[in-house]
Amino acid sequence: MPGVVRRGAKHVSGTQVTNEATLRAQRRSWTCAFEDFAGVYGTGALIGPDLVLTNYHVVERLEKNAARQAAARVRFDYFAPGTGRVVVLAQDWLVAKSFYSWRDLDPTRDVEPDKLDYAVVRIAEKVGDGPPAEGVAAGWRYVGRPARRGWLVLPKPETRVEKGTPIDIYHHPCVVEGGQVSSCAMPDLPARGTILSVDAGWLRVTHNAETRHGSSGAICYGKNLDPVALHHAGDPDSALETVTPDQKPLPPGQRAIPLGLVAAQLLASFPKIYQETLPPKENPAQVAVAKSTAEIGQGLLRDRHARALPLVDRDRPEWDIIDSRAVQKSLVHAIGCRTADGQKFFMTRLRQASFAFEGLSRAERNDRLSELLKSGRSQNGWAGSSPIVDTQLDPIGAAAKIAREIEWKIDPGQGTVFVIGTTFAKRPDFEREKIMVAEVGRLCVPLTAKGKFQVIFVYEDTRPNSRGGSGVAGFWRNPPPDGCGRCLDLTDIARDQLDEWIKAIDHAYKIDRDALSNEIDRIFRLGPMPFAAIEPKLRRVTSIYCRDTK
Repeated sequence: MPGVVRRGAKHVSGTQVTNEATLRAQRRSWTCAFEDFAGVYGTGALIGPDLVLTNYHVVERLEKNAARQAAARVRFDYFAPGTGRVVVLAQDWLVAKSFYSWRDLDPTRDVEPDKLDYAVVRIAEKVGDGPPAEGVAAGWRYVGRPARRGWLVLPKPETRVEKGTPIDIYHHPCVVEGGQVSSCAMPDLPARGTILSVDAGWLRVTHNAETRHGSSGAICYGKNLDPVALHHAGDPDSALETVTPDQKPLPPGQRAIPLGLVAAQLLASFPKIYQETLPPKENPAQVAVAKSTAEIGQGLLRDRHARALPLVDRDRPEWDIIDSRAVQKSLVHAIGCRTADGQKFFMTRLRQASFAFEGLSRAERNDRLSELLKSGRSQNGWAGSSPIVDTQLDPIGAAAKIAREIEWKIDPGQGTVFVIGTTFAKRPDFEREKIMVAEVGRLCVPLTAKGKFQVIFVYEDTRPNSRGGSGVAGFWRNPPPDGCGRCLDLTDIARDQLDEWIKAIDHAYKIDRDALSNEIDRIFRLGPMPFAAIEPKLRRVTSIYCRDTK
């Protein structure tokens, strides 16, 4: 099948060469140099019309020194000395960020799952909506230059980086002359290497592509030149050393952050910014020239569905469980929901809440869910058979039995999630449940020394007239009991909660908003519905409206 030329291939077609030239020219056009961010230089990638992704440590000094903002600049199309398009920052320029982890500075420190060392910077011009640079240096020698630059579309949160993946890095390394630092034009060839290792939590990867100071914030492109990771630290030179001169020696190797984690955190913590990174209308960067028009349309449609449907989940209360992992010893959570949104469906929604926002392919996710719901051991982080509540024991005794089983099943090599499901047809004794869950939390605190884990109690309400407000949200108030994290109810979705979703779809695809609103009104004519019931209806609606857009 025509596609990107494989390294080492002896025979390639003209179509393959054209495809690869297009992909490489696009990636060069998205790459930019960060210059004089309060003395720090780095690399970035365009991920929206006016949004650029880089490392947080590249912009940290400027965030703390606003007086130097006027000197900071972002340079696109920088292929030779003295060339390029210089863009300044927007007034409110730092729109999303995640700090680097202390482990990035000291390998003896604990890993911090929510620290991903990225920043999303808004620039003063919509570079992505205009054309890229002309000329051979820009990469358009063998293929026609598109009318629109477009931008890099982040991988889906399900994307996982695999050991052994070959990578290419387009970057702007720095030079120091006479004590002055300056960025270099992009090298003619990308830095090439391989993903050497992936850590146990899927939080960092190492690679052996040659980078230098100034490469921080560059994208690691994997197979088919798909974006897979964000380079953030090198050996021996790293911008982290510039920002933090007390950095301790790190193990040899280049380090990067899986982009699937960045996408997941943006979706969870900065949803409006995530919406702005959705595929642009008529973006030529989304298609390979060898594909037929039908294939292109189907590919765009699938991509749009995948990116539109997460926006259905209104305020996404289950993400509070993910956020709670940033709080020390938040181990045990309680969820109330209707049976329609029960254990299996809720676990599908919560698939990114496993440790390190593990991104899974559909096949892996289905395998993990099937293992979750039957006896046997899962290979993907979920406990194959979770503990069962012994109703013959008092709540303290039942909690002790659950904790013993958890201790026995903790896998020190990977995070483990235990799901304890309870179905009820009438209101259960929540006083007993509160005591038991809180005691499980207390008993789990010392077990963290054996490995990373979470425990989720899911209470499925089978009452026919229930709207999901079971009362689980009242199990405790802040601050939660020792070892406990979130308690919440997943109530039915009402029509007015979809207004922001409609705006998001319209922002991404420029649809007929009134027509879509009328269709949503029709869906909700009988009142609020559980998430499980509305999701397939909204999938059909998005299919129609996304298909009708170009």
